[in-house]
Amino acid sequence: MDFFEQISTMGTNKNMNYEDLVNVISEIVLLHSKNFHHPFLADLKSGFTYECDTIQHLLMAQIQMSEGWFLASLLQLHQAHSKLTSFGSAAQARETTKRGMFGSTSKTCPPGPPSIPGC
Repeated sequence: MDFFEQISTMGTNKNMNYEDLVNVISEIVLLHSKNFHHPFLADLKSGFTYECDTIQHLLMAQIQMSEGWFLASLLQLHQAHSKLTSFGSAAQARETTKRGMFGSTSKTCPPGPPSIPGC
């Protein structure tokens, strides 16, 4: 939360220092990436990792764009897009698996028309 508050505060300034934001998000990753050691927190850890990686790539793209490194910036944007796409497909795969009683997997609905009976 502090990171997003810092982004909000820095947004009011005309000259934002994106390098500071990259350093802050890197520190957050170093401090908290090892805190998700329980198996029940695996989904939370993957979401945290995807979000932090995406923010880092977007901030690096902004830095490189402002320095005139357009190809490097484009590659950072592509990496951020890839992270978002893979996170979206992983989240969708988790949602298609329905849980039965006592946590057992009862069935998986195939992606397709929602009019399939039983899904």
